[in-house]
Amino acid sequence: MTTGRLTLSLCLIGTLWGVRAYAAMPHPAYQRYDDPVFCSEWLRTHGNGPTSSDRRKHCVIAVATTYIDAEENSLPPEKQLFADDVSRHHIGTPPSFASGNRAKLIAEDSHKVISAIRNRRWTVEGNTAWILYDGYLKTAPDKIGFYVAERITLEKGLIHEILVADITIPK
Repeated sequence: MTTGRLTLSLCLIGTLWGVRAYAAMPHPAYQRYDDPVFCSEWLRTHGNGPTSSDRRKHCVIAVATTYIDAEENSLPPEKQLFADDVSRHHIGTPPSFASGNRAKLIAEDSHKVISAIRNRRWTVEGNTAWILYDGYLKTAPDKIGFYVAERITLEKGLIHEILVADITIPK
């Protein structure tokens, strides 16, 4: 190999290695895809984007997590990213989308008995997230008090529907 070719090859390898190293570095903007407020706005403005993108999945989980964290009492209820006409209902009952539902859900305090929500397992498809989790009660914070499966659907970057698919109390 001539000196020119060797130099060119080393420059090319160095350039490609540098691009690879730069691509592997965490991009500051990508960290924002775990921020629910940023994600809510991003989902609202990118509604027609690819439904399978990692950014979308992270954002759907970030927004849906505001509901789960408020249920766990680790986030103030008013920080939940609900649409005004959000509906929470159990499987087998129809949704009730009505103006003012956001305020009603925020004011509800039935979750005050929950001490923790752990073992969160998410599946996301488009703007819909399914979560399975273990709930712990304040009366017995060291043992699982209940298991839950919920479907959380977003519309325009906000939680529009919460379908409680199952709540099971272990024996």
